[in-house]
Amino acid sequence: MDGSKEVCMYGVPKYREPFWWKHKREVCAAVAAVVAITTITRFSPESPAHNSQITAGNHAVVKQVEKAYKVEFNGREAGIVESEEIAEELAEKAYLALKKKLGYDPELDTKITLTEVKNAEISGDNYELIAKLEIAFASMIEGEKQKAYVVKIGNAFTVALADEESAKEVLRRAQEKFLDTDMVVDVDLTADQHNSLVTTPKLLVFDPEEKERSLVTSGDPTAADAKRRPVETLNGIVTAIKNKLSGQPAAAEKPQKAGDAIDLSEAQLAQGAPANNEKLLEVSLPKDVLIAESYVAPNKIVDVETATNLVTQNRIEQKVYYVEKGDSPSVIADKHDMGLSKLYQLNPQLQNGEAVIHVGDEIVITAPEPLLKVIAKYETTYNEPILKTVVEEKDPSMYVGSSKIKEEGQDGLQNVKALITKVNGQQIASQVLETEVLTEMQPKIRLVGTMPLPPKATTGKFIYPLKRFIFSSGYGYRWGSFHGGIDLAAPRGTEIMASDGGTVIQAGWNSGGYGYMVKIQHSNGTQTLYGHMSKVSCTVGQKVAQGEKIGEVGSTGNSTGNHCHFEIYINGTRVNPTKYL
Repeated sequence: MDGSKEVCMYGVPKYREPFWWKHKREVCAAVAAVVAITTITRFSPESPAHNSQITAGNHAVVKQVEKAYKVEFNGREAGIVESEEIAEELAEKAYLALKKKLGYDPELDTKITLTEVKNAEISGDNYELIAKLEIAFASMIEGEKQKAYVVKIGNAFTVALADEESAKEVLRRAQEKFLDTDMVVDVDLTADQHNSLVTTPKLLVFDPEEKERSLVTSGDPTAADAKRRPVETLNGIVTAIKNKLSGQPAAAEKPQKAGDAIDLSEAQLAQGAPANNEKLLEVSLPKDVLIAESYVAPNKIVDVETATNLVTQNRIEQKVYYVEKGDSPSVIADKHDMGLSKLYQLNPQLQNGEAVIHVGDEIVITAPEPLLKVIAKYETTYNEPILKTVVEEKDPSMYVGSSKIKEEGQDGLQNVKALITKVNGQQIASQVLETEVLTEMQPKIRLVGTMPLPPKATTGKFIYPLKRFIFSSGYGYRWGSFHGGIDLAAPRGTEIMASDGGTVIQAGWNSGGYGYMVKIQHSNGTQTLYGHMSKVSCTVGQKVAQGEKIGEVGSTGNSTGNHCHFEIYINGTRVNPTKYL
């Protein structure tokens, strides 16, 4: 027969102290009264007219039946009942009561044996039968299973150890694999308020310079006595009932004892200071890490080393990855050491060869994740730059849209005290606690033009395309060839302006010797050309105003130095620019 399922906590049935256990003295008194009434009624003279039933008032206590069933479990007789259904129901109640006392399901085979008997007397009160079955079930636990301490992580992992200290040692060794510290870390167990067989492990951090230190490593043992020794406890209940009936005093309750204290060893306390400036403040485990006292098959119990390896192993989990620049399915698969076929299996939308992924798209991947997560908080100090800010100042002498740097500025320096959080040695969060400025930051100052741009219409008057220049070559014949414009020398990068307002008709590279050039069509039929630029700052079709930047001085094309070659066309013919400037 399987025990009925109960609401569980942490994977272990939640312990609720039964009413009769909480008020055991009152229950014993009540049971004694019932047994006394039963005894008196049982030995009263039988009524000739009702030989099959003996009553006390209007309440039936004992029945004389022609057919009944003797209930046995593992050769132990528990009592006699009227039907097979009642026997199964009482056995189920006994198993449920045992589970509540233990705080977990021991997973026993509780099949009872029924033997038919004739002309039997049965009692209307089956309390003693249930108690006997409960004792028999508990005896089976101690006979077939061994008490153990189970380390439980979430709902998917458990490992059993022989004793509480071994379970704690597994967690001590596990944290050593993930923590980089010379601080003393030990394990303390806190009993769960709902189930005293379940404890929550806590990692405690001590400064190695503090020599005197002791830890309470176990909860109140008396509070859990009934659950830890089920057979003795149940036998005690039956004995208490018999003593009450016979008038004998109940056994005195044992005084409550405090938990055992364990001194940390000198070897643990004699460790040196940490090698870096990270000071370990706190270590914790997730809430789903528990240690539960249980009964398991002996072959399920492992040693500390085996359990530590199991607890600290990685498991493959599915995670969401956000596509980054330069990613492709094969690149993503290589990044996470998984096959391309596996990536397609997890993301069927990628199997189509025409599928396109974009930066920020969510892709499901597999990645190794530690089974146990050790969460550590450190206090650390470090220096970091104070990045210079950019301050803009308005300059009415510059056109709107133009700017230049007035002061480059300088980064500052500050000392930071921060609280950082690591999971298994990997930093996941940082919180700044305080800062101290060591060097003040000097902002970068940029001048921004506020002067309105001139009208983009043609004015009919030309201006020099450079504000400052050296006239290096004029219009006309030179070196045996005709020079169709003028050359204005200036440093590379000097701003080149439109000589008059108009529309850009050419902008870019010219293979005829001008290099990077711009040509502007003016509304009065004239054109201007600007050659040998290092950079073109306008596009074909763009309307520009007189004095607006269209490029920068360079030495591209057929050029021997940085300069702006400037031409003016009237009626399609090049003319001497100096006559129109």
